[in-house]
Amino acid sequence: MKHYKLRSVGFKVAILIVSIVAATVVGYLFEYWQYSAFTNRLEQAQLTLRPGMTKDEVARIIGMPPDDFRGDGLGLTLYWEAVHHRGLLMRTINPGISKGHYSVAVTFDVSGKVIDSTGGTN
Repeated sequence: MKHYKLRSVGFKVAILIVSIVAATVVGYLFEYWQYSAFTNRLEQAQLTLRPGMTKDEVARIIGMPPDDFRGDGLGLTLYWEAVHHRGLLMRTINPGISKGHYSVAVTFDVSGKVIDSTGGTN
């Protein structure tokens, strides 16, 4: 009967490869779960937003606004985009994909009240 050494180099390399692949898969699934949770949060928030809400009320629903915004002299539009919540593995595996992500745009008047909000996939 042939006995295999459990401590052989080939066995150690195989265990290392399996461990790296498993860690990558688990990491990707965790990132996807976080991304999906943020997407769901945006979808639910967009249904809750109403004209007349203040920036603070919107921030309590969606969270603090990101840095990307557009001011046109008549007010301010803030954007929340799920694409920015992809983790390192998701960005590495799918680096150029920027379509198909949910986003919400909220437009405020000069007094800081919501005048419009839109949401959907780009």
